[in-house]
Amino acid sequence: MAFAPLPTRAVPPCAVPTRRGRTGAATAARMAAWAGLATLALAGADVARAQAHAGPWGITWGGYGSLSAYRADLTGARLRPDTQFAGSATGGEWRADADSRLALQARKAGVADTDWVLQLSTSNTESQHYRPHVDWAYVNLPLGERSTVRLGRQTLPFLRHSETRYVGYAQAAVRPNVTVYGLSTGSPVDGANLTWEGEAQGGTVRADLGVGRASARVGGGPVHVRHSVVAGLQWQRGDWTGRLAASDFELDLSPQNLLPAAWQADCTNCATVLPARAPTSAIHGRIASAQLVWSGHPWEVTAEALWRSDSTSAFIPRARGAYVQVSRRWEAWQAQVAAGRMQYREPPLGLAARDGAPATVRAGLDALDRFLQSPNDLAQWQLGLRWDFGAHTALKLQQEFWRALRDTTTGRRGLVRLDSPPLAATPSLWNGRAQLTTVQLDFLF
Repeated sequence: MAFAPLPTRAVPPCAVPTRRGRTGAATAARMAAWAGLATLALAGADVARAQAHAGPWGITWGGYGSLSAYRADLTGARLRPDTQFAGSATGGEWRADADSRLALQARKAGVADTDWVLQLSTSNTESQHYRPHVDWAYVNLPLGERSTVRLGRQTLPFLRHSETRYVGYAQAAVRPNVTVYGLSTGSPVDGANLTWEGEAQGGTVRADLGVGRASARVGGGPVHVRHSVVAGLQWQRGDWTGRLAASDFELDLSPQNLLPAAWQADCTNCATVLPARAPTSAIHGRIASAQLVWSGHPWEVTAEALWRSDSTSAFIPRARGAYVQVSRRWEAWQAQVAAGRMQYREPPLGLAARDGAPATVRAGLDALDRFLQSPNDLAQWQLGLRWDFGAHTALKLQQEFWRALRDTTTGRRGLVRLDSPPLAATPSLWNGRAQLTTVQLDFLF
Protein backbone atom coordinates (compact mmCIF):
# COMPACT_ATOMS: atom_id res chain seq x y z
CA MET A 1 0.00 0.00 0.00
CA ALA A 2 1.26 3.47 -0.79
CA PHE A 3 2.62 5.48 2.11
CA ALA A 4 0.77 8.67 3.00
CA PRO A 5 2.25 9.95 6.25
CA LEU A 6 -0.01 12.01 8.47
CA PRO A 7 -2.56 13.50 6.05
CA THR A 8 -4.40 16.56 7.33
CA ARG A 9 -7.67 14.67 7.14
CA ALA A 10 -8.31 11.02 6.44
CA VAL A 11 -7.72 10.30 2.75
CA PRO A 12 -9.30 7.25 1.12
CA PRO A 13 -6.65 4.77 -0.08
CA CYS A 14 -7.77 5.21 -3.69
CA ALA A 15 -6.60 8.82 -3.62
CA VAL A 16 -3.18 8.25 -2.10
CA PRO A 17 -0.16 7.03 -4.12
CA THR A 18 1.03 7.03 -4.48
CA ARG A 19 3.76 24.99 -22.10
CA ARG A 20 3.56 27.63 -20.19
CA GLY A 21 -0.09 28.61 -20.04
CA ARG A 22 -1.73 31.27 -22.18
CA THR A 23 -3.46 34.38 -20.96
CA GLY A 24 -6.74 35.96 -22.03
CA ALA A 25 -9.33 33.83 -23.79
CA ALA A 26 -7.17 30.70 -23.71
CA THR A 27 -6.78 30.94 -19.94
CA ALA A 28 -10.51 31.53 -19.49
CA ALA A 29 -11.29 28.50 -21.66
CA ARG A 30 -8.86 26.37 -19.70
CA MET A 31 -10.36 27.51 -16.38
CA ALA A 32 -13.84 26.72 -17.73
CA ALA A 33 -12.71 23.26 -18.75
CA TRP A 34 -11.22 22.63 -15.31
CA ALA A 35 -14.40 23.90 -13.69
CA GLY A 36 -16.39 21.43 -15.78
CA LEU A 37 -14.13 18.56 -14.81
CA ALA A 38 -14.33 19.51 -11.14
CA THR A 39 -18.14 19.76 -11.31
CA LEU A 40 -18.41 16.33 -12.88
CA ALA A 41 -16.02 14.83 -10.37
CA LEU A 42 -17.82 16.34 -7.39
CA ALA A 43 -21.24 15.39 -8.72
CA GLY A 44 -20.13 11.79 -9.18
CA ALA A 45 -18.21 11.51 -5.92
CA ASP A 46 -21.05 9.96 -3.91
CA VAL A 47 -21.80 7.45 -6.67
CA ALA A 48 -18.13 6.52 -6.97
CA ARG A 49 -17.84 5.95 -3.22
CA ALA A 50 -21.00 3.86 -3.18
CA GLN A 51 -19.61 1.66 -5.96
CA ALA A 52 -16.05 1.56 -4.61
CA HIS A 53 -16.27 -2.14 -3.77
CA ALA A 54 -18.58 -3.19 -6.60
CA GLY A 55 -16.70 -2.20 -9.76
CA PRO A 56 -16.34 -4.60 -12.71
CA TRP A 57 -13.51 -7.14 -12.49
CA GLY A 58 -13.04 -6.22 -8.83
CA ILE A 59 -11.44 -2.84 -9.64
CA THR A 60 -11.80 0.03 -7.17
CA TRP A 61 -11.88 3.43 -8.87
CA GLY A 62 -11.07 6.77 -7.30
CA GLY A 63 -9.02 9.88 -7.71
CA TYR A 64 -8.35 13.44 -6.67
CA GLY A 65 -8.09 16.88 -8.17
CA SER A 66 -7.47 20.57 -7.62
CA LEU A 67 -8.93 23.59 -9.37
CA SER A 68 -6.55 26.44 -8.63
CA ALA A 69 -5.91 30.08 -9.53
CA TYR A 70 -2.88 32.07 -8.40
CA ARG A 71 -1.65 35.65 -8.58
CA ALA A 72 2.00 36.75 -8.45
CA ASP A 73 2.76 40.30 -7.36
CA LEU A 74 6.30 41.19 -8.47
CA THR A 75 7.99 43.16 -11.25
CA GLY A 76 11.07 42.40 -13.33
CA ALA A 77 10.71 38.62 -12.93
CA ARG A 78 8.24 35.75 -13.19
CA LEU A 79 7.25 33.42 -10.37
CA ARG A 80 6.38 29.71 -10.41
CA PRO A 81 4.58 28.25 -7.38
CA ASP A 82 6.54 24.98 -7.78
CA THR A 83 9.67 24.02 -9.72
CA GLN A 84 7.69 21.30 -11.54
CA PHE A 85 5.12 23.68 -13.02
CA ALA A 86 5.42 25.07 -16.55
CA GLY A 87 3.26 28.13 -15.87
CA SER A 88 4.47 31.35 -14.27
CA ALA A 89 3.04 34.79 -13.52
CA THR A 90 4.16 38.37 -12.95
CA GLY A 91 2.79 41.89 -12.49
CA GLY A 92 -0.29 40.96 -10.49
CA GLU A 93 -1.82 38.72 -13.16
CA TRP A 94 -4.09 35.79 -12.25
CA ARG A 95 -3.38 32.41 -13.85
CA ALA A 96 -4.71 28.87 -13.58
CA ASP A 97 -1.78 26.91 -15.04
CA ALA A 98 0.00 25.71 -11.92
CA ASP A 99 -1.63 23.62 -9.16
CA SER A 100 -4.72 22.60 -11.17
CA ARG A 101 -4.69 18.83 -11.63
CA LEU A 102 -6.94 15.82 -12.12
CA ALA A 103 -5.90 12.24 -11.32
CA LEU A 104 -7.70 8.92 -11.73
CA GLN A 105 -6.62 5.76 -9.94
CA ALA A 106 -7.58 2.11 -10.43
CA ARG A 107 -6.75 -0.41 -7.71
CA LYS A 108 -7.27 -4.17 -7.83
CA ALA A 109 -6.63 -6.75 -5.14
CA GLY A 110 -4.92 -9.83 -6.57
CA VAL A 111 -4.10 -13.28 -5.31
CA ALA A 112 -2.02 -13.80 -2.17
CA ASP A 113 -2.83 -10.28 -0.87
CA THR A 114 -1.16 -8.53 -3.80
CA ASP A 115 -2.34 -5.04 -4.72
CA TRP A 116 -2.21 -3.65 -8.29
CA VAL A 117 -2.35 0.14 -8.79
CA LEU A 118 -2.54 2.32 -11.89
CA GLN A 119 -2.76 6.12 -11.64
CA LEU A 120 -3.12 8.62 -14.49
CA SER A 121 -3.03 12.40 -14.14
CA THR A 122 -3.18 15.56 -16.19
CA SER A 123 -1.60 18.85 -15.15
CA ASN A 124 0.62 21.63 -16.44
CA THR A 125 3.98 20.30 -15.31
CA GLU A 126 6.99 20.76 -17.59
CA SER A 127 6.77 17.07 -18.50
CA GLN A 128 3.03 16.87 -19.17
CA HIS A 129 1.53 20.18 -20.37
CA TYR A 130 -1.92 18.73 -19.61
CA ARG A 131 -1.25 15.50 -21.51
CA PRO A 132 -2.40 12.38 -19.60
CA HIS A 133 0.56 10.80 -17.85
CA VAL A 134 1.16 7.56 -15.93
CA ASP A 135 2.14 8.55 -12.39
CA TRP A 136 2.01 5.07 -10.91
CA ALA A 137 1.84 1.57 -12.27
CA TYR A 138 2.96 -0.86 -9.60
CA VAL A 139 2.18 -4.07 -7.75
CA ASN A 140 2.50 -4.34 -3.98
CA LEU A 141 3.61 -7.80 -2.80
CA PRO A 142 3.59 -9.03 0.83
CA LEU A 143 6.79 -10.61 2.14
CA GLY A 144 5.71 -12.22 5.39
CA GLU A 145 3.75 -10.46 8.13
CA ARG A 146 5.85 -7.30 8.43
CA SER A 147 7.38 -6.64 5.02
CA THR A 148 6.14 -5.65 1.56
CA VAL A 149 7.84 -4.84 -1.73
CA ARG A 150 6.41 -2.45 -4.31
CA LEU A 151 7.51 -3.01 -7.93
CA GLY A 152 6.92 -0.66 -10.88
CA ARG A 153 6.45 3.09 -11.38
CA GLN A 154 6.03 4.83 -8.03
CA THR A 155 7.17 7.71 -5.85
CA LEU A 156 9.79 6.79 -3.27
CA PRO A 157 8.99 7.97 0.31
CA PHE A 158 11.71 10.53 1.01
CA LEU A 159 9.90 13.62 2.35
CA ARG A 160 6.68 13.82 4.36
CA HIS A 161 4.55 14.64 1.33
CA SER A 162 6.60 12.84 -1.33
CA GLU A 163 3.72 10.53 -2.19
CA THR A 164 0.98 13.11 -1.60
CA ARG A 165 2.79 16.14 -3.03
CA TYR A 166 -0.02 16.97 -5.46
CA VAL A 167 -2.93 15.61 -3.42
CA GLY A 168 -3.99 19.02 -2.19
CA TYR A 169 -6.80 17.62 -0.03
CA ALA A 170 -4.24 15.70 2.07
CA GLN A 171 -2.53 18.91 3.24
CA ALA A 172 -3.40 21.92 5.34
CA ALA A 173 -1.55 24.21 2.91
CA VAL A 174 -2.17 24.60 -0.80
CA ARG A 175 1.12 22.84 -1.59
CA PRO A 176 4.17 21.57 0.34
CA ASN A 177 6.53 24.33 1.44
CA VAL A 178 8.81 25.46 -1.40
CA THR A 179 11.86 26.00 0.81
CA VAL A 180 12.21 22.21 1.13
CA TYR A 181 10.22 20.76 -1.75
CA GLY A 182 11.75 23.22 -4.21
CA LEU A 183 15.03 21.33 -3.71
CA SER A 184 13.55 17.90 -4.44
CA THR A 185 11.57 17.15 -7.62
CA GLY A 186 10.00 13.97 -6.21
CA SER A 187 9.37 12.59 -9.71
CA PRO A 188 8.07 9.01 -9.99
CA VAL A 189 10.69 6.35 -10.69
CA ASP A 190 10.61 2.94 -12.29
CA GLY A 191 11.93 0.68 -9.59
CA ALA A 192 11.25 -1.05 -6.28
CA ASN A 193 10.66 -0.12 -2.64
CA LEU A 194 11.01 -2.54 0.27
CA THR A 195 9.13 -1.70 3.49
CA TRP A 196 9.38 -3.26 6.95
CA GLU A 197 7.15 -2.32 9.90
CA GLY A 198 7.52 -3.26 13.56
CA GLU A 199 7.35 -1.98 17.14
CA ALA A 200 10.00 -0.36 19.32
CA GLN A 201 10.04 1.75 22.52
CA GLY A 202 6.27 1.75 22.77
CA GLY A 203 5.81 3.03 19.22
CA THR A 204 5.77 1.82 15.64
CA VAL A 205 8.81 1.73 13.39
CA ARG A 206 8.91 1.76 9.62
CA ALA A 207 11.97 1.26 7.43
CA ASP A 208 12.09 1.83 3.67
CA LEU A 209 14.69 1.05 1.05
CA GLY A 210 13.93 2.06 -2.53
CA VAL A 211 15.76 2.26 -5.84
CA GLY A 212 14.75 3.39 -9.31
CA ARG A 213 15.43 5.49 -12.39
CA ALA A 214 13.41 8.21 -14.08
CA SER A 215 13.19 10.98 -16.67
CA ALA A 216 11.58 14.38 -16.16
CA ARG A 217 11.81 18.05 -17.15
CA VAL A 218 12.97 20.59 -14.58
CA GLY A 219 13.90 24.21 -15.23
CA GLY A 220 13.05 23.87 -18.91
CA GLY A 221 15.42 20.97 -19.66
CA PRO A 222 15.32 17.16 -19.48
CA VAL A 223 16.74 15.30 -16.50
CA HIS A 224 17.58 11.61 -16.79
CA VAL A 225 18.08 9.92 -13.42
CA ARG A 226 20.41 6.95 -13.86
CA HIS A 227 19.69 5.79 -10.35
CA SER A 228 18.09 7.06 -7.17
CA VAL A 229 18.46 5.12 -3.93
CA VAL A 230 16.36 6.18 -0.94
CA ALA A 231 16.56 4.82 2.61
CA GLY A 232 14.23 6.01 5.38
CA LEU A 233 13.51 5.25 9.03
CA GLN A 234 10.34 6.47 10.75
CA TRP A 235 9.23 6.18 14.37
CA GLN A 236 5.75 7.08 15.63
CA ARG A 237 4.41 7.11 19.15
CA GLY A 238 1.22 8.82 20.25
CA ASP A 239 1.07 12.33 18.83
CA TRP A 240 4.73 12.33 17.74
CA THR A 241 6.28 11.20 14.47
CA GLY A 242 9.93 11.48 13.48
CA ARG A 243 11.59 10.44 10.26
CA LEU A 244 15.12 10.44 8.83
CA ALA A 245 15.92 9.68 5.20
CA ALA A 246 18.90 9.72 2.86
CA SER A 247 19.23 9.52 -0.89
CA ASP A 248 22.08 8.83 -3.30
CA PHE A 249 21.58 9.74 -6.97
CA GLU A 250 23.28 9.94 -10.36
CA LEU A 251 21.77 11.84 -13.28
CA ASP A 252 22.34 13.46 -16.67
CA LEU A 253 21.23 16.92 -17.81
CA SER A 254 20.94 18.34 -21.31
CA PRO A 255 24.19 19.99 -22.50
CA GLN A 256 24.52 23.61 -21.42
CA ASN A 257 26.24 26.22 -23.59
CA LEU A 258 26.59 29.29 -21.42
CA LEU A 259 30.04 30.40 -22.58
CA PRO A 260 29.96 32.33 -25.90
CA ALA A 261 32.60 31.20 -28.38
CA ALA A 262 34.02 34.73 -28.50
CA TRP A 263 34.83 34.57 -24.78
CA GLN A 264 36.71 31.28 -24.81
CA ALA A 265 40.02 32.81 -25.88
CA ASP A 266 39.71 35.49 -23.18
CA CYS A 267 39.10 33.04 -20.30
CA THR A 268 42.28 31.56 -18.87
CA ASN A 269 40.71 28.58 -17.05
CA CYS A 270 37.22 27.96 -18.47
CA ALA A 271 38.41 24.95 -20.49
CA THR A 272 39.43 23.15 -17.30
CA VAL A 273 37.13 24.60 -14.62
CA LEU A 274 33.79 24.22 -16.39
CA PRO A 275 34.15 20.49 -17.23
CA ALA A 276 35.35 19.83 -13.67
CA ARG A 277 32.86 21.96 -11.73
CA ALA A 278 29.84 22.05 -14.05
CA PRO A 279 29.55 18.75 -15.95
CA THR A 280 26.14 17.76 -17.33
CA SER A 281 26.54 13.98 -17.36
CA ALA A 282 27.11 11.38 -14.64
CA ILE A 283 26.35 13.95 -11.90
CA HIS A 284 26.51 12.26 -8.52
CA GLY A 285 25.05 13.64 -5.31
CA ARG A 286 23.57 12.91 -1.89
CA ILE A 287 20.58 14.32 -0.04
CA ALA A 288 19.38 13.87 3.54
CA SER A 289 16.11 14.89 5.17
CA ALA A 290 14.57 15.01 8.63
CA GLN A 291 11.06 15.67 9.90
CA LEU A 292 9.34 15.96 13.25
CA VAL A 293 5.55 16.20 13.55
CA TRP A 294 3.38 16.71 16.62
CA SER A 295 -0.35 16.15 16.07
CA GLY A 296 -2.22 17.04 19.23
CA HIS A 297 -5.73 17.77 17.98
CA PRO A 298 -6.72 20.48 17.18
CA TRP A 299 -3.09 21.58 16.77
CA GLU A 300 -0.40 20.25 14.47
CA VAL A 301 3.23 21.38 14.30
CA THR A 302 5.55 20.25 11.50
CA ALA A 303 9.28 20.85 11.13
CA GLU A 304 11.05 19.52 8.04
CA ALA A 305 14.55 20.02 6.66
CA LEU A 306 16.59 18.90 3.67
CA TRP A 307 20.34 18.97 2.99
CA ARG A 308 21.93 18.43 -0.41
CA SER A 309 25.38 18.01 1.07
CA ASP A 310 27.28 16.72 -1.93
CA SER A 311 27.12 17.14 -5.72
CA THR A 312 29.69 16.80 -8.47
CA SER A 313 28.17 19.59 -10.59
CA ALA A 314 27.25 23.20 -9.95
CA PHE A 315 24.12 22.60 -12.03
CA ILE A 316 22.83 20.54 -9.08
CA PRO A 317 24.17 22.87 -6.37
CA ARG A 318 24.80 22.11 -2.73
CA ALA A 319 21.88 23.49 -0.78
CA ARG A 320 19.71 23.23 2.30
CA GLY A 321 16.17 24.19 3.20
CA ALA A 322 13.91 24.06 6.24
CA TYR A 323 10.48 25.22 7.39
CA VAL A 324 8.14 25.13 10.38
CA GLN A 325 4.37 25.01 9.95
CA VAL A 326 1.72 25.39 12.67
CA SER A 327 -1.96 24.68 12.04
CA ARG A 328 -5.13 24.63 14.12
CA ARG A 329 -8.57 23.26 13.32
CA TRP A 330 -11.99 24.56 14.35
CA GLU A 331 -14.41 21.89 13.11
CA ALA A 332 -14.67 22.50 9.34
CA TRP A 333 -12.11 25.35 9.40
CA GLN A 334 -8.34 25.09 9.60
CA ALA A 335 -5.76 27.91 9.73
CA GLN A 336 -2.03 27.52 9.17
CA VAL A 337 1.08 29.68 9.30
CA ALA A 338 4.56 28.73 8.12
CA ALA A 339 8.04 30.16 7.73
CA GLY A 340 10.97 28.68 5.84
CA ARG A 341 14.34 29.40 4.31
CA MET A 342 16.25 27.98 1.34
CA GLN A 343 20.03 28.49 1.07
CA TYR A 344 22.58 27.47 -1.55
CA ARG A 345 26.18 26.61 -0.66
CA GLU A 346 27.97 26.23 -3.99
CA PRO A 347 31.47 27.82 -3.77
CA PRO A 348 32.75 30.21 -6.48
CA LEU A 349 34.29 28.63 -9.55
CA GLY A 350 36.96 31.31 -9.95
CA LEU A 351 36.52 31.91 -13.69
CA ALA A 352 39.29 34.31 -14.72
CA ALA A 353 39.79 36.59 -17.73
CA ARG A 354 43.19 37.10 -19.32
CA ASP A 355 45.02 40.38 -18.90
CA GLY A 356 43.73 42.90 -21.38
CA ALA A 357 40.39 41.15 -21.93
CA PRO A 358 37.50 43.51 -22.75
CA ALA A 359 35.42 44.75 -19.82
CA THR A 360 32.33 43.08 -21.26
CA VAL A 361 34.07 39.70 -21.13
CA ARG A 362 35.17 40.25 -17.53
CA ALA A 363 31.63 41.23 -16.54
CA GLY A 364 30.22 38.27 -18.43
CA LEU A 365 32.54 35.77 -16.72
CA ASP A 366 31.66 37.26 -13.33
CA ALA A 367 27.96 36.87 -14.11
CA LEU A 368 28.48 33.25 -15.27
CA ASP A 369 30.40 32.46 -12.09
CA ARG A 370 27.59 33.90 -9.93
CA PHE A 371 24.99 32.02 -11.99
CA LEU A 372 26.74 28.69 -11.36
CA GLN A 373 26.87 29.44 -7.62
CA SER A 374 23.03 29.64 -7.64
CA PRO A 375 22.77 32.71 -5.37
CA ASN A 376 19.03 32.12 -5.11
CA ASP A 377 18.64 32.06 -1.32
CA LEU A 378 15.02 32.60 -0.36
CA ALA A 379 12.98 33.33 2.75
CA GLN A 380 9.26 32.52 2.71
CA TRP A 381 6.33 33.21 5.03
CA GLN A 382 2.77 32.06 4.45
CA LEU A 383 -0.72 32.31 5.92
CA GLY A 384 -3.54 30.00 4.91
CA LEU A 385 -7.16 29.16 5.60
CA ARG A 386 -8.98 25.92 4.71
CA TRP A 387 -12.73 25.26 4.74
CA ASP A 388 -14.02 21.67 4.46
CA PHE A 389 -17.48 22.55 3.21
CA GLY A 390 -18.54 19.13 1.88
CA ALA A 391 -17.70 15.45 1.78
CA HIS A 392 -14.09 15.21 0.57
CA THR A 393 -14.06 18.80 -0.69
CA ALA A 394 -12.07 21.73 0.66
CA LEU A 395 -11.64 25.36 -0.33
CA LYS A 396 -8.33 27.09 0.46
CA LEU A 397 -6.98 30.62 0.46
CA GLN A 398 -3.24 31.12 0.93
CA GLN A 399 -0.98 34.19 0.94
CA GLU A 400 2.81 33.83 0.64
CA PHE A 401 5.59 36.38 0.98
CA TRP A 402 8.95 35.65 -0.69
CA ARG A 403 12.20 37.56 -0.25
CA ALA A 404 15.56 37.02 -1.95
CA LEU A 405 18.39 36.88 0.57
CA ARG A 406 21.53 37.17 -1.59
CA ASP A 407 21.09 38.25 -5.19
CA THR A 408 18.40 39.92 -7.32
CA THR A 409 20.21 40.43 -10.64
CA THR A 410 21.74 37.10 -11.71
CA GLY A 411 19.66 35.10 -14.19
CA ARG A 412 17.83 32.01 -12.97
CA ARG A 413 15.24 29.47 -14.05
CA GLY A 414 13.97 28.12 -10.74
CA LEU A 415 11.04 29.24 -8.62
CA VAL A 416 11.81 32.79 -9.77
CA ARG A 417 12.49 33.13 -13.50
CA LEU A 418 14.86 36.03 -14.06
CA ASP A 419 15.90 37.04 -17.60
CA SER A 420 19.18 38.64 -16.63
CA PRO A 421 22.90 37.97 -17.28
CA PRO A 422 24.15 35.42 -18.20
CA LEU A 423 20.76 34.34 -19.59
CA ALA A 424 20.03 37.77 -21.12
CA ALA A 425 21.99 40.89 -21.89
CA THR A 426 20.02 43.37 -19.75
CA PRO A 427 20.09 43.25 -15.92
CA SER A 428 16.76 42.73 -14.21
CA LEU A 429 14.96 45.39 -12.17
CA TRP A 430 13.52 42.88 -9.69
CA ASN A 431 13.68 44.18 -6.12
CA GLY A 432 13.93 40.71 -4.57
CA ARG A 433 10.39 40.59 -3.16
CA ALA A 434 7.27 38.77 -4.32
CA GLN A 435 3.80 37.88 -3.09
CA LEU A 436 1.86 34.80 -4.16
CA THR A 437 -1.89 34.50 -3.62
CA THR A 438 -3.66 31.18 -4.30
CA VAL A 439 -7.34 30.21 -4.27
CA GLN A 440 -7.86 26.47 -4.62
CA LEU A 441 -10.60 23.85 -4.54
CA ASP A 442 -9.37 20.37 -3.57
CA PHE A 443 -11.50 17.24 -3.84
CA LEU A 444 -11.44 13.44 -3.73
CA PHE A 445 -13.74 11.09 -5.55
